[in-house]
Amino acid sequence: MNIWNIIAPISAIIPIALIKEYTLNKNFLLLIGALCCYIVLLYSYIIIFKNNKVSSRYTIIQIVQILIIILIGVLFFKEKITLSMLLGILLGIASIFLLNK
Repeated sequence: MNIWNIIAPISAIIPIALIKEYTLNKNFLLLIGALCCYIVLLYSYIIIFKNNKVSSRYTIIQIVQILIIILIGVLFFKEKITLSMLLGILLGIASIFLLNK
């Protein structure tokens, strides 16, 4: 897996937090930060899709994004993982392996 497959979901997650924070305190620099992240995301997609199938790579990016969001929820917001969530996480990881074959 190349590094852009990790950078893409991270650069898609960060702007969401920045935009949410902007709605609370109206700091324009937060919107500029979100815009910069979206530019990185666009560049990531260009690199990733240049030599790969869009269908499998985009799916992998989305799954990695979901896994990162779950990790953030557990680590920073002390959210609990239910049995069904754990099963979903395992299936997501399995699907990444299957799509990479």
